[in-house]
Amino acid sequence: SGKHLLEIINDMLDVARIEAGKADLHEEDVRIADTIDGVAKIMHRQIERARLTLALDVPAPAPVLRADARALRQILLNLVSNAVKFTPEGGTITIGVRQLPDAGGIALSVSDTGIGINADDIPKLMKPFAQVHNVYKRKYQGAGLGLTLVRSFAELHGGQVKLESTPGRGTTV
Repeated sequence: SGKHLLEIINDMLDVARIEAGKADLHEEDVRIADTIDGVAKIMHRQIERARLTLALDVPAPAPVLRADARALRQILLNLVSNAVKFTPEGGTITIGVRQLPDAGGIALSVSDTGIGINADDIPKLMKPFAQVHNVYKRKYQGAGLGLTLVRSFAELHGGQVKLESTPGRGTTV
């Protein structure tokens, strides 16, 4: 409980810094494969406890990009954490990387075979403290800041967030 509360406080502080224009990126060359491997190790226990499968779809050689390593890790942690929360036992979570043809950028994705989200609810999820009521929520409900942070960190890097979902079939962010 203490760890969870600390995560919520840190997320709130990050949102406040970003909204106040005080967030600084500490860009460096980041090996995306190393970041994904680190996230997989951090999330391993939760994924295993939920009886889910984690798949990695990372090209070889994996891209190196100029980014804030902590923000990139936080993006992936938030997306994988959400996927774990809303994917029933036996489901699959996939972390993917795709090289974008223009400007040398990449597209990161986290897909799940979870409960999905109604199209009308998707815009609500990008707002701070927003949650969509769902009877399938697990005990780790969170504060509704994860996707707000994902969007904010992506935008600080010059990127964007797209969310596609089909109720009963899963979500890709």
